[in-house]
Amino acid sequence: YIQLGSALHCHWASKYGEVPPCGASCSWKVAILEKGCWLMPELCESFSYAARPVENCTSTLGLAAGSQPLVSSLSSEACRTACDADIKCKDFAHSSATTARPEVCLLFSGTVQLHKAPEWALVQPSQVPSYLQGETSCWQRADPMVLTRFGRRNLLLAISTIVLAVVLAVSAWSAFNLMYNMHHRRRNKPNAWQLGLLMCCPC
Repeated sequence: YIQLGSALHCHWASKYGEVPPCGASCSWKVAILEKGCWLMPELCESFSYAARPVENCTSTLGLAAGSQPLVSSLSSEACRTACDADIKCKDFAHSSATTARPEVCLLFSGTVQLHKAPEWALVQPSQVPSYLQGETSCWQRADPMVLTRFGRRNLLLAISTIVLAVVLAVSAWSAFNLMYNMHHRRRNKPNAWQLGLLMCCPC
């Protein structure tokens, strides 16, 4: 994500600092991503999140090796938005305010350049439990929201197709009935509805 953004000279790529040079695979992707600067943030800056056990957040054992936790005083929604906006953020925690601390937003990993002082501060992994003293909820990044929207729209399209097929079938049947009754019906002969029943059930 960051490498492609830098190779495409996207305005948002500079906030991630220096990135490795673009190799052969990267160059191929750059060639086909003509509107990548607009498309990639749409795909990679909105995610769904799965709840994690609270003990995984309040224990240093739940931290990945080499992670750099970042802390700020944000609401739960603002915390999620901050994690969404950082491609390196994989999970976050929010702790409600206590008498000792205001509410806490903690990103367990992220891009330091995006979370600058004084709003954000780097903390040591061993300090994490001390920041999560209030009612805590922990969240882990799951699928991009674009997949959820894609699945929802596919479902709507499938339902629309089924409804349209039913409407067309009813219209065709009604047209057949009308044409038969107007041009072919004879006295003491079955009408279109009766004829249709005979075709479906000869007995």
